[in-house]
Amino acid sequence: MSSAPPVNTLLGPFYDLDGTEILPVLTEATEAAIERIMGRYRIHANVPSLDGRMLVIDNQVVTRYIQDDWNRVMGDEPDLGFLPAYWSTPRAVGRLAEDIICRELLQDEMLLAGDRVRKLYAVREAAAQGLLQMPRKGARSDDLLLETERGNWYLVESKASLTGRRYLRASIPKAWRQTLNVLAANARLSHVLYIWASLRENFVVVLALDREQVQDTSPEGLRRLVEIGGCGNRCVR
Repeated sequence: MSSAPPVNTLLGPFYDLDGTEILPVLTEATEAAIERIMGRYRIHANVPSLDGRMLVIDNQVVTRYIQDDWNRVMGDEPDLGFLPAYWSTPRAVGRLAEDIICRELLQDEMLLAGDRVRKLYAVREAAAQGLLQMPRKGARSDDLLLETERGNWYLVESKASLTGRRYLRASIPKAWRQTLNVLAANARLSHVLYIWASLRENFVVVLALDREQVQDTSPEGLRRLVEIGGCGNRCVR
């Protein structure tokens, strides 16, 4: 059996709003780290429409995301944009990977328990529109709000690691606290979708829970659910 072709890692071209070709604000270190996150990722999930799939992050996917983000920064919504060079390289690229993975996985028409995705909102955008109330104190989610065609609302909490599984395991208690606090402030939220991505070992774990499951569990219980409903011990140990 022939191996899969290599993923193209050459970024660009990029264009300004007037159509002229530009070089986005990227340091050499950041660009090298972005190249490291490109590849093929195996999805392990308790969501049948996602489990076992392969997610490909290549130059086209990354270029499209950075271009869209550049357009936002230079357009009418600069506070919603994200320029990788503004943060340290690991934090910037980790966040970039989280955003890309979430948006590639949760595209329109994707099924969650037989219910199709209708729209994704950045949490900041959802809060500004009055769709989501953010807790005044304590940990809070800062990723995505997902609306389905049947009117269900999923809080999406994602974590990505460039270094390996230890960070993913350590992030589980924080992810649980973040989502628990937001659930308490928003009765309309029906589900939470957790996404953990290892950028070093090329796997993504997706775990969908209803609000009662999240409220009734604990950090250790959530870890066990990740093992059972996701990809087993090999993903978090």
